Amino acid sequence: MKDVIDALDDIVRAESLRRVVFAGDEVVVPLVRDQLPKALADTVVDFIKMDASAGDREVVERTLDVGRRADACEDTEDVERVLGAQRSGGLGAAGLEETRVSLVNGQVRELLLSADENAIAGANGQAGAEIAEALVHQAYATSARVRFIDDPSLLAPVGGVAALLRFRVGGIAA
Repeated sequence: MKDVIDALDDIVRAESLRRVVFAGDEVVVPLVRDQLPKALADTVVDFIKMDASAGDREVVERTLDVGRRADACEDTEDVERVLGAQRSGGLGAAGLEETRVSLVNGQVRELLLSADENAIAGANGQAGAEIAEALVHQAYATSARVRFIDDPSLLAPVGGVAALLRFRVGGIAA
């Protein structure tokens, strides 16, 4: 078991994986959990109890389901963090214009966009897809990370666009 965990640890580091899901029977799962080094344990989002006779399809479906739930949780937490920072005058920007200004200033660390381009509110008849493309291009030009938020309701109050900032300009978030 130690060799398997060491190999997995190497893979997670080499591939910069953010999430790991373990599947196994009720005997193996606790043994694996107890042997994980802290860095690897921090990437584990779930341990699925599954019989050794489970087919590939079941393993994949259950693993993908865990991944979707983890994505939804992470999206909710990240949007709440950014919007909270924006409301408190901290390192957050919300809405199209505030986010655009922050991108132009090179302030954006992470751009959050609704994955539903129709949820991105544009001015002057500009389409959501066109806006998203321009924002993503600007984000990449300034080495900002881009995240698409699957649930459009999370960013709906701010027109589908928000950002976590690296710094503030002139004492207030731009």
